[in-house]
Amino acid sequence: MSNGPCQTVRDWLRAGARIVAAGKTTKQAAKLLGRNPKTFYNYRRTHPEFWQAELAVAIAELQAQGIDTDRQPTEEIQQQIRRATALIAAGRSRLKTAEELGVCVERVNHFAIYYRSLWQQELDRAMEAAATVVRRDAGTARVLEDPHDYLKRASRCEKWAKQKGNPLFPVNGEATLTSFFETWYAPIRMHDAIPQSVEMYRYSLRRWRLITGDPPLKEITVETLSHFRDALERMPGQKPGSRSAVATVRRHLTHIQCILNKAAKPGWRNRDAAGVIDTAPWIRKPRLEYKEPQVVSIAHLEATYRAAATMTLPKIPGVEPADWWRCLLVVTYNLALRRRTLFELTWDAVDFEKRILVVPPASMKAHRLHVTHLNPTAIDHLARIRTDRKFVFAWSQAIRQFHVTFHKLQDAAGIPPESHFGLHGLRRTSATLLWQQSPEAAMLSLGHSTMQVTQDHYVNQMRVIAPALEKLPQPEAFTQGTC
Repeated sequence: MSNGPCQTVRDWLRAGARIVAAGKTTKQAAKLLGRNPKTFYNYRRTHPEFWQAELAVAIAELQAQGIDTDRQPTEEIQQQIRRATALIAAGRSRLKTAEELGVCVERVNHFAIYYRSLWQQELDRAMEAAATVVRRDAGTARVLEDPHDYLKRASRCEKWAKQKGNPLFPVNGEATLTSFFETWYAPIRMHDAIPQSVEMYRYSLRRWRLITGDPPLKEITVETLSHFRDALERMPGQKPGSRSAVATVRRHLTHIQCILNKAAKPGWRNRDAAGVIDTAPWIRKPRLEYKEPQVVSIAHLEATYRAAATMTLPKIPGVEPADWWRCLLVVTYNLALRRRTLFELTWDAVDFEKRILVVPPASMKAHRLHVTHLNPTAIDHLARIRTDRKFVFAWSQAIRQFHVTFHKLQDAAGIPPESHFGLHGLRRTSATLLWQQSPEAAMLSLGHSTMQVTQDHYVNQMRVIAPALEKLPQPEAFTQGTC
């Protein structure tokens, strides 16, 4: 994404958009503004988002005045618009659509703005045809042929249907898993859940709805659940050529099963169930194979700490970006807190005199008060970034931008991409090192209720076993050999 244009360029583009919206070409607009056409065109290409936004505003203003801004397309342009809208209805982005048409993305945006009526007409026609296919395929074996491609088409169709004020899948008044969640499960079972948890359930439900067609609760069977599971397992993973992670599939299935269980009749271990259906269908989740948790090497941690001097974000009055990143690394490494807890941490939770951190239950995954010790290194780094702001690690941008910036920091540190780590990697590193000293300390530091969770998911056992085995007493004959 390009940076925003300066004020002068903004003024030129804004004025040019109004001239172009009135029917002039870009070249004519540049000449009327006394600008070189090539320079003006380069401004458009450098700042396409700003240009398209201003052009859309200019056209809307003219239309509000009763001026028809639609242009008459040639036969060739009509064919290109049909092809473009068909690709978009199939789930392609405008960028991918432009690549398949062999044009620049600005050309596709040009179609949507200058030939608005034809574009909308062809898009609606293509989307209606795509939605018909999605409704036909949902819940059938056709989804399993290419779940990723199907979901792209279904997602686009659902978004289009929502804009039209209609559901993608027909609603006949019967309770579905989605409607049951919104009317019963969320308000009753998740009334005190954090917003992120509710959104995770909704994300799983959206997958369910698009893959299965969201059938009525009474029509959900073991086969429906199996079909959903199989589609999830065939989705591509983050790495090229990989499949969706088992943990991801299990998480979606867990969410769906929890909702289904509460729709069944109440029982001794399900006393708050709604009783909408007699029994809840159930399938076994894919077996999770525990992998050795990866830890961050001290060398990489030191390199990242030093490279923080190159950072320019976040911009917090009175706080140097380098100090902010170094404090984040130090606190995460020493306190083993989760990312959400770190970003919700307020200065009220930090007691410099007693050298403790008191995290309220609402910021902990287990919803338990968490009190932990602050060692001298953590105290020193927290003091460097202390101001009168509310949050310790204030981050005003989207969380995705944090991850992008964190990877840039590690690039600056010279760490190979395959060795990049996240905050959770520091949490596992801290857990492993603490476990070597005291398993109980590791468990309590991570906020776990049992050591089994800490051992299974956070401790790199080889890092613990290897030093102990090196010190294991050996019989003299073992080291001297036999005659």
